[in-house]
Amino acid sequence: GKAATFPRGTVYFNPSEFFKNKSVISNWKLRAAYGEAGVQPGIYDRQVTFGRGSFGESGSFLVTRTTANNPDLRIQTTTELEVGTDLNLTPSKGNWFSDLVLNATYWKRSSKDALQNAPVAPSTGGGATIDNLVALKGDGLDLSLDMTTYKSENFNWNLGVRWAKTKTSVTE
Repeated sequence: GKAATFPRGTVYFNPSEFFKNKSVISNWKLRAAYGEAGVQPGIYDRQVTFGRGSFGESGSFLVTRTTANNPDLRIQTTTELEVGTDLNLTPSKGNWFSDLVLNATYWKRSSKDALQNAPVAPSTGGGATIDNLVALKGDGLDLSLDMTTYKSENFNWNLGVRWAKTKTSVTE
C-alpha cells in the first residue's frame, strides 16, 4: 500500500477565564476541530484471489476466482470540520439543580473514493472486486443536557438528555 499523512487539529477558547464572577457560569468553552482520516484498501484488494468451488454432484472441486484485481484502488479519504460549545452552569448552591452541562456540536464530513464491493460479470470468472465507487457528504447537529437534579452527601440524582440530527448523501 501507499503511505499517506492525515492532519488533525483542535483549537479552543475559554471565555469563562475572563469572568470575574463565576457564580452561575462555572465554565464555558468554544471549540473547533479539523481532521482527515483514511482507509487503506486491504492487502489483497488489488490482487486476484482464488478459492475452492464445487463441481456438480460428484463432490469434485475446482479452483475459482473469488475476487478480481483492481490495481488502481485509492485510499478512502474523509475530512471533517467540527465546531461546538460546552457550557457548565451552577444555578444553585443547594441540593437541587446544582449543576447543568450543555453541549452543542455541529459537524460537516465528506468522504471521497469510498471503498465498496462491486459485482463482476459471471462471464469473467465470477467473484467480486473492491472499487472506489462513491463520494459521500454529511452534516449533523448533536445536543446534550446533563443535570445534577439532586445532590446530597449520600445520594446523587443525575438526568441526561441527548438529541442528534444527521444528514448524509451520495455525491458521486
